[in-house]
Amino acid sequence: MFEKLYSIVKENLEPHLNEVGEISVSAHEAIINEASGTIIDVLKAQIDNGKVSDLVAFFSISSIDNTVLVRSIASKYAIRLNKYYGININIAKDFADKQMPIVMNKFIKVAKDNPKSANGMFAFFNKLSGYTVNFETLFGKMPQFQLA
Repeated sequence: MFEKLYSIVKENLEPHLNEVGEISVSAHEAIINEASGTIIDVLKAQIDNGKVSDLVAFFSISSIDNTVLVRSIASKYAIRLNKYYGININIAKDFADKQMPIVMNKFIKVAKDNPKSANGMFAFFNKLSGYTVNFETLFGKMPQFQLA
């Protein structure tokens, strides 16, 4: 599922990297990796902080454009663009605020289309948790979370 996330990020960010400013083409791959890493870090923090039901709800709603989680991902990504790539914080923030909702909407659509598949949200949650919890088993037994 991490590979699928990376491909979605790359597909959506690559055509827009010139909007970020004067960056070398050699840095494009790193900036794309930074976006994927930011998404993974924020979502993993949800699991680590015991907010799994919030994360499942996030993956279940139809439009995530202005949710706290997407704003958090965009903010952390903008900070990393500024800190590690020297991109002006306002430009980085505009770029992240514009692109992260698009990326997350596409990623969530793939993850929830078939939640029990290898590219589904349960496999993703399992991997994020380090396989300490089997989310398919956990949420499959809770009627309010049955998705498939």
